[in-house]
Amino acid sequence: MMRNIITPFLFLCILGIGTEVAAQPALRDLLSFPAPLELTSASQVNRLAWVFNLQGRRNVYLSEDAGQSFRQLTNFDVDDGQVISMLRFSPDGKWIIYCRGGEPDGNWSEELPVNPLSSPVKTSFELWSFNISDGIAHLLATDPASSQAIITPDSKNVTFLKGGSVWSVPIDGSSKASQLFFARGSCSAIEWSPDGSKLLFVSGRNDHSMIGIYRDNRTPIQWIDPAFARDMSPKWSPDGTQVVFVRLSGGGGAPDSILKQQPRPWEIRVADIAKEGSRVIWKSPRTLRGSVPTTDGRFNLHWAGNNRIVFLSTMDNWPHLYSVSPAGGAPLLLTPGDFMVEYIRLSPDRNRLLFSANTGIDRQDIDRRHIGIVSVDKADMKMLTQGEGIEAKPVFLGADKLAFISSDVYRPSLPAVMDMNAKEVRLIGTAFLSKEYNRENLVKPVQVIFNAPDGTAIHAQLFKTAGGAVKRPAVIAIHGGPMRQMQLGWNYSDYYAAHYAVNQKLAQMGFVVLSVNYRLGIGYGNDFHHPEGGGSRGLSEYQDIRAAGKWLAEQPVV
Repeated sequence: MMRNIITPFLFLCILGIGTEVAAQPALRDLLSFPAPLELTSASQVNRLAWVFNLQGRRNVYLSEDAGQSFRQLTNFDVDDGQVISMLRFSPDGKWIIYCRGGEPDGNWSEELPVNPLSSPVKTSFELWSFNISDGIAHLLATDPASSQAIITPDSKNVTFLKGGSVWSVPIDGSSKASQLFFARGSCSAIEWSPDGSKLLFVSGRNDHSMIGIYRDNRTPIQWIDPAFARDMSPKWSPDGTQVVFVRLSGGGGAPDSILKQQPRPWEIRVADIAKEGSRVIWKSPRTLRGSVPTTDGRFNLHWAGNNRIVFLSTMDNWPHLYSVSPAGGAPLLLTPGDFMVEYIRLSPDRNRLLFSANTGIDRQDIDRRHIGIVSVDKADMKMLTQGEGIEAKPVFLGADKLAFISSDVYRPSLPAVMDMNAKEVRLIGTAFLSKEYNRENLVKPVQVIFNAPDGTAIHAQLFKTAGGAVKRPAVIAIHGGPMRQMQLGWNYSDYYAAHYAVNQKLAQMGFVVLSVNYRLGIGYGNDFHHPEGGGSRGLSEYQDIRAAGKWLAEQPVV
């Protein structure tokens, strides 16, 4: 991962500008933003929950009146590095479950506990439930997998993964967790049927994987059209009689050059669980653009309403939503245009899709995020937000409201609720914001576009204060990832929001900062995200950073 590195030369430059620093906010203040995470909703009871990371102290918060008020549910008051993840409501909206521990989105093993305080007491993953009515929390299990936990449709039990197996525990903690069933391989992608009588799961077998259905301990596991292939992402039909899933080729085959990108074609299949076999309803093109998508949610496969199956593909170079009939036929492009969609949510009635996208009425929106909505059976996409703000990770909240993560140039991210009809936005948690977040202390980054030596257009954000020295030192900011995009405002990710804060601080200190969205990142199409010769295949993104340096050197102020 590439990270910003303060070299000894840069450190000497900072010392040399020390007289300008005293009147500015400290970096500690700029990094004190209340990072909101795990935004989730219970639409049927108008409840909204999320995690606030307040300077390392992570806790669950709840609003029961569409953001007009909220309260803290947990009381973890130490910055111990334990992440809260898998936050979700029970179907009846009366319970919340979450996993505490580790760093599920980290760069290293997701299953390893973390211990940044060097505590002599072993840290572990913990699965918790919280009863909203009586305020009592229940420790359900220790050391579950950090990848998935779901609640049964009757809201009585929690099903989770542990050691590659499927486990179950009463949501009220009335008895100990136990393994639900035995199956060879490593289980994942669990999902209960709508009536709660059957459990879908994927059984990983190293070079192939199969989809199984568990019913009870007296009935053999049913395998859905087993083959030497990689079957994944299974979803139930609304009536629980059919399953849609993705099939890729199994592992193995003749070796090929590791420096050449190979297409990874995939297909969508439907199986009637009362019959043998499955049928192909859509095949991706055998091209690099048609390969397995790598944006958030990957396939984003859903059996939606109006007898449509929706999915995401980059076959036209952009991560877009499509829908197709369960009987097959030509797919319908739901979100046409030169932009990407991510953080996709299916509405409770299964008839609409909510998402964030880098598009809008302003050409600079390619370097922002706004919220869009589209029907599952027609291309009637419309954008619900616009302007210079950044809105991401939306969820439905009742029939006419939505919630999302909102930020702008001067304000870090906060949860927000919007009435879809009135377009009124209510921010949640403004009292947690430092007084340093304002127009006086922060600069508005400027969109910059320049070409790399091979002609690739590179987007960047320029941070520079008005006035000051005639000639200034410059810094090229290289974000980590690299599968990310820095934006024209506070990023909706806490890690990249910290990058934005550092860029702001360097600008305050007298530096000209150019934050570069080099190739391998998202937001500019599949060809940019998966370039020829990129990364370990040739480091073609190096020329983007070199071009950024040349562009900076040509600026009169640098």
